[in-house]
Parts: sequence; C-alpha cells; structure tokens
Amino acid sequence: MEATFTKLLLLTVLAAGSGIPMEGSQEMPAQSEIDDNEAIGLPDAENGTSNTEGAESSPTDAVDLAEVIHDQQVQLDYLYDLFHSRFTNDKQNSTPIQTALSEAEMMDQVKTSESSSGGVYIRWGRDVCPSSADQVYSGLAAGAERAATGGGANYLCLPESPVYDRPQNGVQDRTSRLYGVEYRFDFPPIQSLVEHDVPCAVCESIGRSTVLMVPARPSCPSGWTREYYGFLMAERSTHQRTQYVCLDGHPTYRSGTAAASNDFATMQPVEGICSGTGGGLPCGPYVNGYELTCAVCTK
Repeated sequence: MEATFTKLLLLTVLAAGSGIPMEGSQEMPAQSEIDDNEAIGLPDAENGTSNTEGAESSPTDAVDLAEVIHDQQVQLDYLYDLFHSRFTNDKQNSTPIQTALSEAEMMDQVKTSESSSGGVYIRWGRDVCPSSADQVYSGLAAGAERAATGGGANYLCLPESPVYDRPQNGVQDRTSRLYGVEYRFDFPPIQSLVEHDVPCAVCESIGRSTVLMVPARPSCPSGWTREYYGFLMAERSTHQRTQYVCLDGHPTYRSGTAAASNDFATMQPVEGICSGTGGGLPCGPYVNGYELTCAVCTK
C-alpha cells in the first residue's frame, strides 16, 4: 500500500502539467460504475454523514469494495506506464528540460565510451601526438645496448622524469642495462638526424580501441584511421635483435643530444631482401634493398 500511495502521489504531481489525462479521458481504461463514496462509505459532501449509516453490511459490500480497489489499481498502473512512455521514450512529447537532460546524459555516455575505449600506441620519432589522439606522455626512446646478448628485445618510451623506489648507488653487476636510442644510418631522407637521440610520445586514440602497425605500406586498410606513417625501423642486423617499430615520416630529435662515445642502442631503416627462388621476400612487389614504409592505424 505504501508503494502504491507513493506511485500515485508521484504521478499526480508530474502529470498535472504534462497533458497526461488523469480522469475522464478516452485513453484511460473504463472506470467502475460504482461510486467510490458510496462503496467505501466516505462522508456525504452535503450533510457530512456517511451514506452507509444505518445500512447493514452484506457479503456483496466486500466484493464491491474489492472491485473498486482493482479498478483504481488498473488506472494507476496505466498512468504509470503512460508516464514512462511519454517522458522517457517519446522525445516529441517531452518537456524541454527533460529533452535537454536526456541529450546531456547521452553525450556523457558517448564521451565516457570514447575516452575509455581508445587504443594506446607509441609515436616514434616525435614527442607530440597527432590530432586524432590524446597525449598520455612524451619521452625518449630506450633499449638494450646494441651489442648486448641480454636485456630486453623491445624499445621503450621512457618518461622524461623517472620516479625511483629504493635505488642502489652505482652500477650493479647483476642487472639489465638500458640506454638511449640513437639514429644511426645512411638514409638521405632523414640523414640530418644521425647521431641524435630518438624522441617518442605515448598516445591514446579517440574512440578507436584497436591498434595495428602495417609494415611495407604508408596507408591503412579500408575502414581504419591512420594515426601516422613513416619508415620501418629496428636495430642493425649485425647487432642484437629488437622489435620492428614505425618511425614517423617527419621525425625530430631530442635537442642537446649528440653521438654517444660507446654504449647505446640504435634505430635503423629496414630493407627488404627479395629472392626469386624462395627464402626471401617475393621479388616484383618487393624490390631488393629498398627501405620499407609503415603506418600506424586504429579502428
């Protein structure tokens, strides 16, 4: 009963200015022909006395009362459903305030979905992200020393300012060592970068959760968004192996850096080696010795 009263009170207040018929509408279910005052025994409006005084109760009185309660419950349920259909599902019949609130909530959901579903990638060779992505942080490329047989096999994008936890003074013997990455190559398109350190940026695409690096092509498959394009790079073949990465086609370098004197990692162009008899890339589409392109794509 308490829930029913609360629902009735809420509907009465909200429907008062909404145009929803509260009584006597053709849209409402047929009401009981029994007069509420007469059936329930409410005071008569003219003489203030109950119109059931002096009347003997009978079994049919309880039946009539149950029918009235049932009819009122049907009307209440109808109004409740009608309220939801008009104010939740039917935008044309919504008030301007409700429409604005619904649109604002929708935009918030879209923004939340976009911000929580972005794919993360590293833009090698630049310290800023493209306009299609949000920047997480910028930093410097790092990797294992080029001749080392241990250490990690991947490049890292280190933040500019590290935070340490209980570090030990000096270089320890039983550790893995990390170095900055230098451009080292004979490649005219970006030759001016040689012996400088490689910058990087960690980026989050806006509304696209899947990241794909396409080697050997500067474009993306149909339906994908290109974040950036450039040249396929890795450590030199005579050095220790690293991952293949896509260096931005218009790279920059970290200011204040110059050739390292001894230990460092490098990033160098990747050439395709073709063979007409197998064991290499297929000659024809691939040209022997040509530097390969790449693109970073999201969807």
